[in-house]
Amino acid sequence: MPQWDEPLDEQGWVLLDRPLDGQALLGLRAGQVPRWAATLRDQLEPIAHRWLSHLGPAGGAARAAQAVVQAHRLTAGQALPLSTHHAPDRFPLQLLILLDAPGRDFTGGQTIAVEQRPRMQSRPAVLPLEQGSVAICATGPRPVQGRQGHYTTVLRLGAGPVLQGERQCCLLGWQL
Repeated sequence: MPQWDEPLDEQGWVLLDRPLDGQALLGLRAGQVPRWAATLRDQLEPIAHRWLSHLGPAGGAARAAQAVVQAHRLTAGQALPLSTHHAPDRFPLQLLILLDAPGRDFTGGQTIAVEQRPRMQSRPAVLPLEQGSVAICATGPRPVQGRQGHYTTVLRLGAGPVLQGERQCCLLGWQL
């Protein structure tokens, strides 16, 4: 099962330590939820509980039951606008999995995360995804420790325009 080492609280996203193999990618292309997804969700629930203790009910649900796979396919000239996948009936974390190989299957189409912080400029980052990379991402508001206590940030995800080829990724999230 994939693991991560970096603290998720700092930037709202983190890459897992190793990419998925070809068998797992084929399953995801077919809409199958990986077996390890439930175990990973159980490991993420303490983070969700911690976030919700600061945010209250508006932060989403700390327990999740049903995994949902949502596919995104972009072809040349298409982009994915920045958006958040927050809803009160959704778990506050999701997995973003790149199914195609940058440079071989497509060019352009970088995954972009923008953190919106109060009274500060938004902070963008390009996620360094390769084929099979898995990123754990916040789906909505999350607390961040500041000098004077916690404040709330929102992480928005999108993809730049694909220049050539076809880019496929999937979002694996959980609903109540």
